[in-house]
Formats: sequence, structure tokens, C-alpha cells
Amino acid sequence: MDEVDKKILNQLHLDSARAQKEIAEGAGITEPTLSKRVRALRDTGIIKRFSVEIDYDQIGYDTHCMTLISLDQHDQQKRDEVLQKLLAINEVIEVYSVLGNQDYYVRWLCSSPRRVFELLENAILPGVHTQTYVLAREYKREYGPKIE
Repeated sequence: MDEVDKKILNQLHLDSARAQKEIAEGAGITEPTLSKRVRALRDTGIIKRFSVEIDYDQIGYDTHCMTLISLDQHDQQKRDEVLQKLLAINEVIEVYSVLGNQDYYVRWLCSSPRRVFELLENAILPGVHTQTYVLAREYKREYGPKIE
């Protein structure tokens, strides 16, 4: 990956739905060069997919929460059982295993705090402890750093 590829990625990161001419100009290259390089970036797996960013607040999903989960027992069966329950919940948008005092970090996007707690009540098993935080004001959201 060279400097031109980095410029292309940064232009696509801003808004990949813009016209190719505009993206190419922003990267300082021609449209045919852009097409060739984007195809190569996709073929190598650097670009995984193109997608749409939805304003979920406008359609009623305006409650962002995070939950830290710790397990009393750390056997693989218990971890897998909790993980499978979390992965099956539509409103769970991220799940990470965590190194430290907790076992999982879960991020939610729901219609209300009440909905998060309803889903947690149905998903959590004995011996599983949770700490849930409703996120108040968003100051910054990026889907990745600028490529340098």
C-alpha cells in the first residue's frame, strides 16, 4: 500500500457514495486509476465492503449503552453459552472479550434503556454479573483513524 492508496482510503472513508470523479480528484488521481486501485484494494481484502451509514436516532434507536460482563466461572462452556446468548440479540452491535476484571464488553443500540434491561434479564444466566451504562452525549465517533 502506497501513499496513493492511503489517499484513496481516506477519501472513501469520508463518503464512499460520492461520485468517483470527486473521490479521484480528492486523491489526486484519474477515475480509471481510482477504479483500478479500488479493485486491487478489494482483491487484497483491505477494503472489505461498502455500506451505508444509517441515522438510527431518526428511526427510534437512540439509546446507546455498554455493558461489562464478568463470570463467576471461567470454563469454556459457560463462556460459550453467555456469548451465544449475546450474539443472538439484535440490539447488541458489538461484543468483545476483555482482558482484565471483566470477561465481555457489549455495546447496545436500543429504543430505550428499559429495552436494554429487558434484554439483559432474558440473556443473563446465574453466575453472570453485569454493569450497564447508558451513554449520554456523543462527542466523537469514527469508524477508524485517518490512514497515514
